[in-house]
Amino acid sequence: MTELRFVDLFCGLGAFHEAFKKRDGFKCVLACDLNDKVRDIYEKNHGLKPLGDIRLIDPSSAPSFEILCAGFPCQSFSIAGLKKGFGDAKNGNLFYEILKFVDSKNPPMVILENVKNLKSHEGGNTYRVIEKSFLDRGYKFSARVLDSAHYGSPQSRQRIFMVATKYREFAFPEKLGAHKSVSSILDRGDPSSWDDSRYYLVEKNTKSKPFKPRIIYN
Repeated sequence: MTELRFVDLFCGLGAFHEAFKKRDGFKCVLACDLNDKVRDIYEKNHGLKPLGDIRLIDPSSAPSFEILCAGFPCQSFSIAGLKKGFGDAKNGNLFYEILKFVDSKNPPMVILENVKNLKSHEGGNTYRVIEKSFLDRGYKFSARVLDSAHYGSPQSRQRIFMVATKYREFAFPEKLGAHKSVSSILDRGDPSSWDDSRYYLVEKNTKSKPFKPRIIYN
């Protein structure tokens, strides 16, 4: 069976990698993330040491691959952030680092993930820039906001997924149906084997510190 190779850009702890591990026939050939502690955890979980700053990676030196995955930094587009978008010198322009890999390797499929607010950022202009970037390169482009609660997760987390494909338009999966409860993923085990001391704070740590009132003047 021929393996499909993928790269995991801005890999974090490896959500994309974990998803591919649930299916046979996929192999990660490159990952990268700026956070050194995250890279250590990724290596322990997935057996591959990610590279560091994507801006220091030469895409032409990367192994060949069929799928590019990137959950690129979302602070620039999120409601909680400053919503600077592509104007954010630190995070917003990292999307163009993804395009460098696309231009160098011309992969058949690109999967991008970000906050759902990206589609409405700057009146939709940010999303249109991303879409046009792939259409101009000969890709078909599809996008949809998905909620993790509809796909087997006990957590509700809405994110936009954008998929660019060379040969045919991507069809997003239908909802799986019933939501999964948190209790369904907990490992209850044998209560008699529990070490209660691990789950209780000592009394001195549970007491509140005295409140000191302060008057704030203009």
